[in-house]
Amino acid sequence: MTGIDTDKVLALFLRLSGYPKERRNEFDEIVENAVDYISRRVKNASESDITRIELACAAVAIYDNTVLKLANDKSLCTIDGKQMVNYKDTEQYKYAYCFRSNALAAISDICEDSTFAFAAIEG
Repeated sequence: MTGIDTDKVLALFLRLSGYPKERRNEFDEIVENAVDYISRRVKNASESDITRIELACAAVAIYDNTVLKLANDKSLCTIDGKQMVNYKDTEQYKYAYCFRSNALAAISDICEDSTFAFAAIEG
């Protein structure tokens, strides 16, 4: 398999998440981690699979960024400096998780099956 184009994944991430191109440097690490995560899972891929692999990388990056953003947004400081917990109702996590799950399902035919577990049978 040829390498995953991190710049294409970053461009997809920015377009799908709605961030402006000017902020692209803020997300380099999240995108690189997503590319690494997917590239370790993908086996038996060909050149024709690269587009869906890059989309899966972007989906993983969006999910990771959403989780980090929601964790950071959870605690707030009031004007007088007191800390409080923000429980704002959000569907962002559910959407990001669903997008990630669907993207990973779309490449499941070229991914290593990590669900196998060896078990000894007494007999």
